[in-house]
Amino acid sequence: MTPERRVEAAIVERAGVAPSTEPIVVELPVEEAVVEEPAPEEAPMAAPAVSEPEPAVEAPPPAPDPRALDEAGRVQLRQGGLAALALGGSADAVVAAALARNGELWWALGGLGVSASRVASRWTPDGNAAWPERRLAEVVETLAAAGAGWEARDAVGALAHRVRVASLRLQAAARALDLHSTHVRSFQAATALSRMDAAVADHAGERAAAQRARLELVRLQTEVASHQRELELLMGFAAGAPAWTPSPGPPALPPPRLDPRLEQAIASALRDRADLRSRREQAASDGPGEKARAAELELAIRSQVIDAHARMATARLVGEACRDALIPMHERIVELSLDRFNAGTVDAATLLSAQRELVTARRQEIESLRDYWIARADLLRATGQW
Repeated sequence: MTPERRVEAAIVERAGVAPSTEPIVVELPVEEAVVEEPAPEEAPMAAPAVSEPEPAVEAPPPAPDPRALDEAGRVQLRQGGLAALALGGSADAVVAAALARNGELWWALGGLGVSASRVASRWTPDGNAAWPERRLAEVVETLAAAGAGWEARDAVGALAHRVRVASLRLQAAARALDLHSTHVRSFQAATALSRMDAAVADHAGERAAAQRARLELVRLQTEVASHQRELELLMGFAAGAPAWTPSPGPPALPPPRLDPRLEQAIASALRDRADLRSRREQAASDGPGEKARAAELELAIRSQVIDAHARMATARLVGEACRDALIPMHERIVELSLDRFNAGTVDAATLLSAQRELVTARRQEIESLRDYWIARADLLRATGQW
């Protein structure tokens, strides 16, 4: 049991109330709709005389859109996306579902000459649990084998990046909501305990702190719902996704030696970016104007890599400080406060204050992990590694 849970259990036991296991949902008041009285009907006006219409000339049927003729492949891909999502809520599974089901992506790929049926025949999950973990590079290779140009592969990479970022934001918000729900339940038990304490006449401070905690809970619930809806739309679920559970929080920090080095990242970007290669090929044949535009793009890419690498390094420093120093210190403070609360030397407000500081430190670590992995995804995108 975590220190936060032990705080909740201790206050619940002292108050003599049943512990709550239900998720907390704070509903905001909704104003009643004002029903306006309908306006009185006016007397109908006489219809003007209408001459006989000329016979309509039927327009020729529109030419079939080749992008709409590939529906069989799209159906197969959508089914594959559901199979990927059923295997788990990891970021790779969510990306796989989005790549298979996102209608906007496949409409754009159809305009670029990519056949959904041809891709589906090469890229459909077969029930293997390892399928969602397939590297995105393999998906890009599949598109290349299907005859897709770099623009199509870049569209796939752009969607995968958006899905990863949205998934990380949802995971972080859901984990923060879970932590804060524990804190709010502790406040609820403390409120019941304060009503039993006849020695304290005024609990205005505790009530104000409890209200602030509940308002923060409302904000987190709204944030989780917003990120969930954004991710469902990216995955091609217009009316809500099937039952699935995202991973519990962003992944932990990898060892520092696994972080990309800045010099290598810049070199990789200038070597692997398909748009830069295309611009350089045009510059070789079109003269000084294209050479200047190629130089501008190279400078912009270099700036993107440096920015993403700096954000990644900063988030790592914050995450390591929270993990190695801040959180252990606040866990120790909670343990000491809990011992004193059980001994009757401190009140529930002091214990809740210690719990709040620990929850804040954990949320800071979660946010740093989210920022680290988003920056790392931005860095991979900037270097042309999708």
